[in-house]
Amino acid sequence: PPGVVFLYGGLGVFELPSFIDPASKDVTGLLWVLGATALAIGIAFFLTMFTYKDTQPGGSKPGNAVTEKKTELKQSGSRKKS
Repeated sequence: PPGVVFLYGGLGVFELPSFIDPASKDVTGLLWVLGATALAIGIAFFLTMFTYKDTQPGGSKPGNAVTEKKTELKQSGSRKKS
């Protein structure tokens, strides 16, 4: 309606109750927001599933600290056995 100002009541899930009309207790706005949120999550999930590609078959980028540590452990383990 003209002259009405809507403010968000918080961040994340805490803003959802602010979409309920306090005068008439109508939850239509809340349902629209929940539907739009579910749609956005679904689209993001499917786009990630179908477009994601590993940088290497092993899954880690070269030069990564975790990759270097694993390589170092493998090399030190092979030296001890021989």
